[in-house]
Formats: sequence, structure tokens, C-alpha cells
Amino acid sequence: ASRHGSNFSETELTLKKLSSRANELPLALEALKMEEEIRKELEAETEEKVLDK
Repeated sequence: ASRHGSNFSETELTLKKLSSRANELPLALEALKMEEEIRKELEAETEEKVLDK
């Protein structure tokens, strides 16, 4: 019975960790979108400078 309780506690802890990560996912995705937008802007600026020369 104590083994079952141990497995339950481990499972509960794992589920809490997964839930926490799932809550952070939208923030991580938004950060990736922002990073991609900045990269595109920088590439466009660099391309403009090269074409202006």
C-alpha cells in the first residue's frame, strides 16, 4: 500500500510540473514570435543597406 502511495505522489508531482509548463507555453510562444519578427526586421534593414550601396 505504501508503494501505491509513493507512485501516486510521484504522479501528482509530475502532473503539477506539466501543468506549470503548460501555463508557461503561451509566453514562450509569444517570445518566439517576437524574436522572429525582430529577426525579419533586422534582415530587411540589412538588405536595404546592401541595396543602397
